[in-house]
Amino acid sequence: MPKKVPDDPKACANCAFLEMGAKDDAGYCHRYPPKLIPEDGGASVSYPVVVPSDWCGEWSRKCQS
Repeated sequence: MPKKVPDDPKACANCAFLEMGAKDDAGYCHRYPPKLIPEDGGASVSYPVVVPSDWCGEWSRKCQS
């Protein structure tokens, strides 16, 4: 069964910056470069994790191909 696209046209599911993860229930916002995340004994980098129904003020329309 296909995933339901959120009703809000400006939701992350409809944004050009969304890169979905392997499980299709969450993805990564690629609007800005990854952020440094301090961890015990080091650090890592990651894009913000979002779900398809999230939204923000940086939304951009996906290109239709």
